[in-house]
Amino acid sequence: MASMAETLGMTLPGNAAIPAADSRRMALAEMSGRRIMEMVREDLKPSKILTREAFDNAVRTGMAIGGSTNAIIHLIAMAGRAGVDLPLTRFDELSRTTPMLLNVRPSGKYLMEDFFYAGGLPVVLKELLPLLHGDALTVTGKTIAENNAEAVNYNADVIRSLAMPILNEGGTAILTGNLCPNGAVLKQSAASPHLLTHRGRAVVFEDHADLHARIDDPALDVDETCVLVLKRVGPKGAPGMPEWGAAPIPKKLLQRGVKDMVRISDARMSGTSYGTVVLHVSPEAEAGGPLALVQNGDQIELDIPNRRLTLRVPDEELARRRAQWKPRPPHFTRGYGRLFLDHVLQAHEGCDFDSSAARPLSALKTPRAPATARILDSDRENRAEALKAKHRFDARDRQRVRCRRFRVDHNSAEGKDAAAKDREGRGPSPNRHPSPLYRRLGHRVGRDWPRARSPAGRPRCALGSAATGGGRRTSHAVTSRRRPVPHTHS
Repeated sequence: MASMAETLGMTLPGNAAIPAADSRRMALAEMSGRRIMEMVREDLKPSKILTREAFDNAVRTGMAIGGSTNAIIHLIAMAGRAGVDLPLTRFDELSRTTPMLLNVRPSGKYLMEDFFYAGGLPVVLKELLPLLHGDALTVTGKTIAENNAEAVNYNADVIRSLAMPILNEGGTAILTGNLCPNGAVLKQSAASPHLLTHRGRAVVFEDHADLHARIDDPALDVDETCVLVLKRVGPKGAPGMPEWGAAPIPKKLLQRGVKDMVRISDARMSGTSYGTVVLHVSPEAEAGGPLALVQNGDQIELDIPNRRLTLRVPDEELARRRAQWKPRPPHFTRGYGRLFLDHVLQAHEGCDFDSSAARPLSALKTPRAPATARILDSDRENRAEALKAKHRFDARDRQRVRCRRFRVDHNSAEGKDAAAKDREGRGPSPNRHPSPLYRRLGHRVGRDWPRARSPAGRPRCALGSAATGGGRRTSHAVTSRRRPVPHTHS
């Protein structure tokens, strides 16, 4: 995502690949802070940078570097916030026409540090300029073409040229079919070549707990040709769509030397993982998508060259299963969890909240739940009652503290009268200074404490340095019964 942010024009050039421990990371952070202040004076806003062309550039770059499949969800959500229409099909259009140039794991043999020392993302962007919108604006105030015109490639095996790519297509493929009507994603640059076209028997796990309970069972009916299917790990099902998509290979197959299998789920996967893993199946199983209807023994066909994912089950049988399918009880029935379940979008819509996108709610497929208003009203009432109770407790506590100071019973008439006078400012009250530090030091300050001045006409400060000229010299507006706390300056 750092590469996506730089390509979008939202970071300074060279930011994406700097190693975390490299001092240049701190230097760039300082430069970024200075540039932000300049952008304020120039009135250069993100809305001027995050355009349709900028998102196209980011998608192409993600395909060229074999970036994480998570970037797809993030970019769709960011585009929605910016009011830019970025459908999942656009990713596949750009992937088919963008060669993969970066020879970095898990799609290649080098590390991200090697990528940085080879020249970093500016070299990739310079190489991709014939395919990019070079006039897209960035935070520097210059175009993306101007920012990267002087980039130098120091290792042509790490960052390949357009004439010698790692792959002729982008690193990620977008799939469609009756198992994923709204789409699914697969990182083809990290998939096994012999599984790019595959058909096998489904071995189904109903949820993540079921997977952990049975995946290493010696009695599990599975072989290397099977397709592992994991349900209910999507935005609503998990909930939160965790990175559980790269399901482990069954133990008995690992012992036989099997290193990869076709795996399908509605979850995400880490960008450092590899394998023939179909992710982000939409709609998810918990929302009643076709993935929920898959049963053990069903035939599933994966055809990456043609971008198809097909469940080979007759439509009549699928209709019968759908009529019998019932959703599970929701994970949450109130509070934020319920709000999340009611309003989170599906993977092909960016998994954002339906009310967050810069577009009408009627244009989104996830309806606003009628129960939400009742939940909000209930929570608002509960918060109001809790606040009232807190105020009542605080008032009683303050009265007890005052009475302890005056050595009277806080429930007696004398104690209540003293507390009333103190609240009105008529009675003697120690420690009236608003600063907790002054109260801890034991200062007695009257109502005129703000007017206390030093000989130089500056406000006196118990902590010294800034107001008193620094060093150990400390002036006090009033005398104290305790010795001043010594100050230590590094």
